[in-house]
Amino acid sequence: MNYYRILGVDSNAELIIIRAAYKTLIQKYHPDKAKDDSERKIFNEKTKLINEAYDVLRDEIKRKAYDQNFSSNNSQKNEHTKTNNYDADWSVVIDNFPVIRFEYEELLVLSQEVTNEFKQIIIKNKKFSESKSLAKKLKYDFFRKNYGDNTDCQDFAYWLHKADRIDIANELKNFVRILGSDIDNEKLIADLSDKYDLKYETKKKILSRKIRKKFNSTFFLIKYLIAIPSLLLSFGLLNVSFQKTNI
Repeated sequence: MNYYRILGVDSNAELIIIRAAYKTLIQKYHPDKAKDDSERKIFNEKTKLINEAYDVLRDEIKRKAYDQNFSSNNSQKNEHTKTNNYDADWSVVIDNFPVIRFEYEELLVLSQEVTNEFKQIIIKNKKFSESKSLAKKLKYDFFRKNYGDNTDCQDFAYWLHKADRIDIANELKNFVRILGSDIDNEKLIADLSDKYDLKYETKKKILSRKIRKKFNSTFFLIKYLIAIPSLLLSFGLLNVSFQKTNI
C-alpha cells in the first residue's frame, strides 16, 4: 500500500507537508460530512486509510522501515514483471530452437540465477546458434567463482548439483571460500564423501580402476597364452607315451 499516494504527497516530503496534507484530507472525508449512509461508509474507509498512512509517515522510525520495505516490494514487482516478459519471449525461442532447451536444463541443475542470465543473453543478443558456447562459458564461470580452479573440486560440485545435494555443495563452497587455493582438494572430497556416505569417484580413481581392470584382463590373457604351449606339449607327450606303450 502506497501511504504517500494516500496522503497525496511525494516520497521525499517533509513532515510539515505530510501533516498539512493529513489535516486537509481528514477534514474533507470526515464521516459527519457524508450526505448519506453509503457515502459515510466510504468516508469511514478513507479516514481509516488516511490515519493509517499518517501514523506511519509522521514517525521517523516507522517511516524509514516502511520506505525500505516499499522499495524492496517495488523492486521485486518490477523484477517479476520483467521475468514474465522474458518467459513469454523464451517460449517463442524454445519453439523455434528446441536444442537450446538442453543447454537451459543443463544450467538449471546449477542455479536459477545462471539460467535466468542465459535466457536474458540469448533473448537480448539473438545469437541462438551460439547457445552451446554461451552455456559452456556460464557453467565454467559458475564453478570457478564458487568452487575455485581445481577441476576435481569442480567435477565433485557438479556431481553434487546433479544429485540435488546442494547442502553438501554449499559446504564444499564454504571450505573453498575459507581455505582458498591451499586446500587439499583430494582430501576434502574424500572427507565429504565419507561424512555423507557418497558413492563418488574422482576422475583419477575412475581412471585408476579402468587401468587396473585392463591390466588384470591383459595379465590373465598373457597367462592363458603362456599356458597353451605347455598344455599342447603335455598333450603331445601323452601321445608319445601312449604310442611307446603300444609298441
